[in-house]
Amino acid sequence: MDEMAFAPQAFSLQVFSSRATQASAVQFSDVHSAVQTAHLSPSSGFTLIEVLVALLLLSLSVMGYAALQGQALAMTQHTFWRAQAYDLAEQLQVMVRSQPTQRDFFLQTADWQMPSVPMTLRCVGRQACTATQLAQAQIDQLKTQAFLQLPQAQIQIIACAAAATQFCIKVAWSGQQAASCDAVVEGCLSLPLAVGG
Repeated sequence: MDEMAFAPQAFSLQVFSSRATQASAVQFSDVHSAVQTAHLSPSSGFTLIEVLVALLLLSLSVMGYAALQGQALAMTQHTFWRAQAYDLAEQLQVMVRSQPTQRDFFLQTADWQMPSVPMTLRCVGRQACTATQLAQAQIDQLKTQAFLQLPQAQIQIIACAAAATQFCIKVAWSGQQAASCDAVVEGCLSLPLAVGG
């Protein structure tokens, strides 16, 4: 009786396993035919036009980034030169204020032509320097600094446009003219000079 009881179960397991094998065979054949259809489909993968459009977009973004980097470097250079010009103008202010007896000498040296090569300083290390010689040595030193720190540097002390009695220190570089220097022009710096009475 025990053998009879197990026979239907064995039959049902055999039927179940043969159906599962058929089902998996059907599923495998469906997947295989779908994969073959996908390989044969003309819309699979990337076309040459899609690749070219992607390369065009990539190249445009790289060129835009490079242009921004170039502008950032130029702005950094202009900012550096402006800081150098401001430092030179402040040094000249200190020179004029520290030597009130030579104020007229500094103001008469209105158009300071920049040297084509760095100048050798006069009256350095001497015991008997006059105040005028010392002022000239400071001017020469400042001109040499400007020559070394700024391209095509010019420094002038001239009457300000707003008030003829007030003087301005004008520092220009990169082809700008100090005489026509305005605070808003790139490559130019104008700083008021309070010379006192």
